[in-house]
Amino acid sequence: MKIKKIFREEELRNNTVHLNFSLPNDTGEYGYVIMNIDATVTYITQVDEEHTKIVVMLADLPKPYDEYLLHYMYTRQKELIFEIKRATKAYN
Repeated sequence: MKIKKIFREEELRNNTVHLNFSLPNDTGEYGYVIMNIDATVTYITQVDEEHTKIVVMLADLPKPYDEYLLHYMYTRQKELIFEIKRATKAYN
């Protein structure tokens, strides 16, 4: 996430923010679904003048957003396991 203004940590921490992003999902109309959710900022730090690191907590996601996120995490975890297995075969 890129933020133009340099924020102090206490300006955003524990505040609710609105997130809008897409996740790959075969059930979506174009192969992805739009996540339109609220979250709470739990950590924020200014990395440099152009980059801010923000960690948010997603709590009590309404349906179907919870299912979309769980499906994405499960699918991505399977992909990572496959990639690790494939990479380690070269060393065995």
